Amino acid sequence: DASNTLLHDVRDTGANIDTQHNIRTYQTNRAQPFHNDGGDVFALFCRRQSPNGGQSQIVSAHAVFNEILNRRPDLAKVLSEPFYFDARGQNLPGKPWYQALPIFQNYGGRWFVMYKRHYIDYAQRSDEIPRLTEKQIEALDLMDALCADPAFHLAFEMSPGDMVVGNNFTTLHARSAYKDMGPTTGDKRHMLRLWLGVPGGVALPPAFEETREFGPLFHTTERIAI
Repeated sequence: DASNTLLHDVRDTGANIDTQHNIRTYQTNRAQPFHNDGGDVFALFCRRQSPNGGQSQIVSAHAVFNEILNRRPDLAKVLSEPFYFDARGQNLPGKPWYQALPIFQNYGGRWFVMYKRHYIDYAQRSDEIPRLTEKQIEALDLMDALCADPAFHLAFEMSPGDMVVGNNFTTLHARSAYKDMGPTTGDKRHMLRLWLGVPGGVALPPAFEETREFGPLFHTTERIAI
């Protein structure tokens, strides 16, 4: 990612995402809403699970978008226009603290997604960012409702040794809130997360070049790990 970390420890650090601007949700035990990571592919490996929460969910962003097209094509259009995201202190050098790009965009005949509702909401705290319109909020709410619908997402428990690998351009994932068994490292839920670039990966929308999630893919000759 933008901090040059290749392998992330996903566990509760005790940090507060509401008061610490550079903290990201994976560093807390809060529920993590549906979102995608950076790189072509994300990989999540379970070292230790919590006995209290921490359920994983995964959903096809394409299936969600197709349903929005069927129900509300006007909102599908809204989701194809730029939204402002808080970069959580991970902004690329020389770039502002926020990122502006569509949630869904078609490039080269492929649909790509970039979604982090919570970071859209965090960006709204700043007067620099235009206020969300009623139509935008309606579109985001419909997307969240479809992602949360069991008819669309797969929910599962990860056990030590399990791994999930997913396409970041077509897949969103989430996690429920959890409680660790105790304060020591051996008592804490622990996942390892990797963002991967795939050699010969698909051409990316130009808007992705300005993002912390996908920008590094534009500046490496071998899309192996970013």
